[in-house]
Amino acid sequence: MAFVGRATIKMQGLEQAKARLRAAVPTITKAASDQLAVEAKALAEEIRAKVPVRTGALKGSVEAVQISNTEWEIRAGGDATTKKIRAGVRDRDFAQARVAGNNKGEFDYARGVEFGHRTPEGKHVPAEPFFYPPYRARRAGIRKRVLARVIKAANDTDLT
Repeated sequence: MAFVGRATIKMQGLEQAKARLRAAVPTITKAASDQLAVEAKALAEEIRAKVPVRTGALKGSVEAVQISNTEWEIRAGGDATTKKIRAGVRDRDFAQARVAGNNKGEFDYARGVEFGHRTPEGKHVPAEPFFYPPYRARRAGIRKRVLARVIKAANDTDLT
């Protein structure tokens, strides 16, 4: 087949560009990690501020825990707010069943406060949401701020 003309386009410097991108990853990851830490701690503080306080145990159980460089978990409840509810269960048996993970005679009142519950007498106790409303309100903003921090770090990195 005959061609009128022929032009070749070749990408040059691809390996150097890949090397610069690889070198930028730690800087960008650190920026994302730092922003996630700020966001997680701020969210935990807001949740803590919204907890209805009776004894202070629930408020004290709210924490931001770093799982990895790029993952944080906000927790409320757990051992500090889980109580034995089955009558006649000895404390030692309750503790052993809890460790084994098969105890059905316990109630984490953090869940009861967040979602509402019924008392043993059957009376409805309305929800007093403290955890999910702040999370839902901040979720989009957290994503935007983390992304903005990543973009800024990428722009600040010498990729040229």
